[in-house]
Amino acid sequence: MEEIGPKVIFKIGDFKITNTFISLQVISILVLIISFWLSYRPQEEIVSKRQSLVEALIEIFQRYLGGFLGEEKSVKYFPFFSSLFLFILLSNWSGLIPGFASPTSDLNVTIGLALGTILYIQYIAVKEKGKKYLKNFISPSPLFLPINILEQITRPISLALRLFGNITGEHIVLAIISLLAPLIVPIPIMVLSMFMGFIQALIFTTLSAAYLAAVFEE
Repeated sequence: MEEIGPKVIFKIGDFKITNTFISLQVISILVLIISFWLSYRPQEEIVSKRQSLVEALIEIFQRYLGGFLGEEKSVKYFPFFSSLFLFILLSNWSGLIPGFASPTSDLNVTIGLALGTILYIQYIAVKEKGKKYLKNFISPSPLFLPINILEQITRPISLALRLFGNITGEHIVLAIISLLAPLIVPIPIMVLSMFMGFIQALIFTTLSAAYLAAVFEE
C-alpha cells in the first residue's frame, strides 16, 4: 500500500523527483517511439500485415471520433486525440508493472493532462470560430458570463479528478487483493484492471472530443 501514489525518489535542489515523474518521462518517450513506428510506411507496393492492422485501427478510431466531430475534422484532429488516448492508456497500464508507478495515479499529472487538453480546445475554438466563439461566453445574456466561464473551469477539474480517482482506486483494490490472495486472485483482477484502464483512456478522450465538438455546433 505504501507504493500507491507519488513517492519522492531523490531531489535536485528544491525540486523533488517522484516515481510518477520518472514514469511520465518513460511513457512519453514510449509514445513517441510507438507513434513513429506506427506512422512508418514502407516504399514497397506490397502492404504488410502490420501496416494493414495499423490502418484498420486508425480507421476505426477516426470513425469513432467522426461520431462527434464529423469525418473531416476527425481526420484533422486525429493526431492529437490518438496521442492523448495512447498516452493515457499506457500510463494506466504501466501501474500493473511491478516497481513502476502509473503517472495517472498522480493528481498533478491528470491535472496537467486536463488543463493541456482544455487549453488546446480553447485555442482551436478561437482559431476556428474567432469572435463568434467568444460571443458564446455572453450567450444568451451578458449576465451568464460568470456561469459560462465557470463551466469552462469545471471541465478540466472533472476530467482530472475522474481519471485520478478511478486509476488510484483500481490500484488500491489490486494491492489489497494481492495481499489477501497473492497467487491466484490477482490474475483476473489484473485483466479487469487493464480493461478498466482502456475504458478510462477512452472516456477521457471521448469527453475531450465532445468538448471540441461543442465548439463547432451552431
